[in-house]
Amino acid sequence: GATRATIHLTREANEIILVVADNGNGHKKSKDASGVGIINITSRTELYGGRISIASKPGKGYELKVMIPCFTAED
Repeated sequence: GATRATIHLTREANEIILVVADNGNGHKKSKDASGVGIINITSRTELYGGRISIASKPGKGYELKVMIPCFTAED
């Protein structure tokens, strides 16, 4: 039911942050997301020492945030 989706990729300090959001229907259990896609994103993120957060409420859309540490050549 989304009519708009956004993707933001930024770097803040020593972290790369990817945010994918939409204005769709959302869902009740954002913490219990267990679809294959979310499981794959979570396992790949953890492989690189990162973390994810999911925010969603019925009628308020969906936001997936992936945060992965990054280092410079000096690190």
